Amino acid sequence: MAMRTFLFELDDELNMGCSKSLKTVSEKIAISCMQNRRLFA
Repeated sequence: MAMRTFLFELDDELNMGCSKSLKTVSEKIAISCMQNRRLFA
């Protein structure tokens, strides 16, 4: 449950950064973000 809450707390920041991160070194983070959104939605 704590992990789920952690992901949701990060969701706002990651959601804004996902598309930008896809064009940067943080590509893996952006992909993880989108995969996590599918898993926990």
